[in-house]
Amino acid sequence: MTTNSLFEKASHFDGVTPKIIGNGMVARAFANGLRLNSNLVIFASGVSNSNCKSQEQFERERSLLLNTIEETSQTVPFLYFGTCSIYDPDALAKAYVVHKREMEKLVLSHPAGCVIRLPQLAGPNAPPNTLLSVLVSKIKAGEEVEVWSNAVRNIIDIDDVVKIVDTLLIKGLANNRVINVANPLSIKVADLINVIESALHLVARVVLTPKGARYEIDTEAMLAAAESAKVHFGKDYLFKTIAKYYS
Repeated sequence: MTTNSLFEKASHFDGVTPKIIGNGMVARAFANGLRLNSNLVIFASGVSNSNCKSQEQFERERSLLLNTIEETSQTVPFLYFGTCSIYDPDALAKAYVVHKREMEKLVLSHPAGCVIRLPQLAGPNAPPNTLLSVLVSKIKAGEEVEVWSNAVRNIIDIDDVVKIVDTLLIKGLANNRVINVANPLSIKVADLINVIESALHLVARVVLTPKGARYEIDTEAMLAAAESAKVHFGKDYLFKTIAKYYS
């Protein structure tokens, strides 16, 4: 049985709706914006702070993930959210990234498992430790912002993540694979500060530090789905996204 037919078998299970694990920003966005109405598990729970070093929190996510996988039929699509930080050479040794890699392996052991790797997210009521939340908070408070002059980051609207992933699922393209769902254009953090300043009509107190590295995120696998979902990553995408949630 092909991975597509696995999905098709599940997607025609009448009267069954997606099961969403979690209650954070990602879980709420999928609960409110998912068009697909089928037998599907979306695991959006666990450690969200990329600076976390707590083995207790990591183990809690591992335990919940393993239990959920064991309870899920092998014919039911199982969606997990990884991180695009896995491509950042400065983040490879971080406990969070190591943990996420291990969780991805568990998910891909499920015949219909899929890992969606996400970059930095913009969205409603985002956790205070997310990149944009931290930057906006510091700029609004007039605090100094340390910026790694060589670092790049990738920002995507959580609403667009839902649209793209929903389309991938509907088209049966998301089983037993890893897909990066990210903005095709990353941005230097210094340039991101400029966009925030413009969107919020504020001036940041920037301290540049010669650190950081550039890295690429391959978005080829999701581009057709983004186009089908009418998600357009134009030159004003970041400005509109930041103004949408933070102005």
